[in-house]
Amino acid sequence: MPKQEVERWFKKVEEKLANAQNVEDKISKGKSLFGSSLGKLVDETTHALKEVQAEGNFSGSLVVNDLSIVAVKLPTQNLVGHQVSVRDEIYGLIREAKFKKLIWITVSRNLDIRSIQKDIVSQLKKALPDHENTTVRARKLSEILREQGQYTLILDDVWSSFPLEDIGINELTKENGCILLTTHSEEVIQSMGCKKVQGISNPRVWKNVVNELRGYIRNIQDMEDKVVENSAYVKMHDVFRDMVLHIKRKRFMVKAGKQLKELPNEEEWDEDLEKVSLMYNSISAIPQHMKCPKFPKLTTLLLSRNSLREIPESFFERFPNLKILDLSHNPFESLPSSISALEKLTALLLNGCHNLESLPSVLKLKALKKLRLRGSGMKEIP
Repeated sequence: MPKQEVERWFKKVEEKLANAQNVEDKISKGKSLFGSSLGKLVDETTHALKEVQAEGNFSGSLVVNDLSIVAVKLPTQNLVGHQVSVRDEIYGLIREAKFKKLIWITVSRNLDIRSIQKDIVSQLKKALPDHENTTVRARKLSEILREQGQYTLILDDVWSSFPLEDIGINELTKENGCILLTTHSEEVIQSMGCKKVQGISNPRVWKNVVNELRGYIRNIQDMEDKVVENSAYVKMHDVFRDMVLHIKRKRFMVKAGKQLKELPNEEEWDEDLEKVSLMYNSISAIPQHMKCPKFPKLTTLLLSRNSLREIPESFFERFPNLKILDLSHNPFESLPSSISALEKLTALLLNGCHNLESLPSVLKLKALKKLRLRGSGMKEIP
């Protein structure tokens, strides 16, 4: 690819040549600019052409193949246990398609087309109207990409396949760009029509990698301060999170942000459950009767940010050992008196429950240490 200074010079040459052609046309027609003689105009044009010709004496090479110079420096760190051959194969595939722009998008587990569209145009220093639907945005994004010329789009951490047309990529060829995606699923590669580049599959190599990572973590100073500092949340890589939930699948049920409109199927409610998170959904009602009458091991129940308007009277009787109950940001107006039976409850979170104006007696909640009512409709403390 031409270096940037060479491309700028080409553009300047085109401008000067166009001006010279304009002067030549005027001469051929016997015309001149107002207040200027033909001789002076020709002299100025000739001088300008000589100047731009002199600027074309570049030192060194005129082209570049270094990907980090062509676009942007790839935001990567040294990979522990990576194979050189795999890296070279990937770089080789990228070099097959010359490109002017490099776009790097992290897709992650929760696929969000609008978010991907926004990230792409942001890296191209463009914007899409928020009020338009994804189809209209895809059409406009397609035009933006076409204007960019050759580009490479890296889709990092793809968990499920999706049509590239949904984003706005309709005509992808070697001439206008290429796509590189990273995924843990071979099904994603096949369904999206990509060439597979295998990573490492030898168990012994992975064992060495694990040992290296353990040593690396031990050497990190102040790790604890860097993870929970100035934040109410702990961010975990989605691969690790899924692995933990898979290992604990009989004891943990986590369906946060899954757009649920009702409680999970009764088959999923096992009496050995210890922790349940159903926050950030649209659950509006809880059934009066459930398959399993009691969950003796359940200690944590998170139902915050749902659409709960009513909770059955007997609901809390099913959780005799519940310690943490988060019902924050729900529209219910009252709580059943059975909440008083939660004698082991240590935390009751009701912040953001604007319609809640009163509580049942909490005298029996002798273990309670935290009662959060901020943003609720409570007029006085019970």
